[in-house]
Amino acid sequence: MPNNITDTQDEKQEETTNPAVQNSEESSPSQSPAPEMTLEEALAELEKTRQERDAVQAAAQKWQQHEDSQKSELQLAQEKLAAAQQELAQAQTTNLLLEVAAAHGIKPEDVPLLGTGTKEDLEARAARIKELYGAGNTAPPSNSPRQNVQSGSGVGNEPQPDPVTYPSSWVPKALRKNHDQ
Repeated sequence: MPNNITDTQDEKQEETTNPAVQNSEESSPSQSPAPEMTLEEALAELEKTRQERDAVQAAAQKWQQHEDSQKSELQLAQEKLAAAQQELAQAQTTNLLLEVAAAHGIKPEDVPLLGTGTKEDLEARAARIKELYGAGNTAPPSNSPRQNVQSGSGVGNEPQPDPVTYPSSWVPKALRKNHDQ
């Protein structure tokens, strides 16, 4: 369909620029031009030019399709290469992380704590995490207060209160009388 539009536009352009066609269409009595070619010769020449143009356009279109097909194959190969390189880099990073974690006895759930970087960076972080594992043998702190604890005495063997109750010493004096009764 675009060729039809182009052909129509070309015909209009050729009709306005070709003096033989203009002179044959314009029949004014004051002008007596001497046509260089006859109408039949001009139409034959026009048809020959259109055929040449169509052949050149077809060849150009085939060449463009060939370039596009080559480009698509090249782009496809480049995309596959980039994906393979990314996958390889990710596998190497994972391998390095697991090596360092295994060498320092780091738990699998703590491997992300190592982060990224060079092997030396990972080794330094792994050593720090290993130190924290050793220091982590104590129980986590509790939010409930302990009674009868004095500084320097350490943790006593007294039974711990129920975590949902407060010590009686925390009750305000005004309420303590009502509380004790």
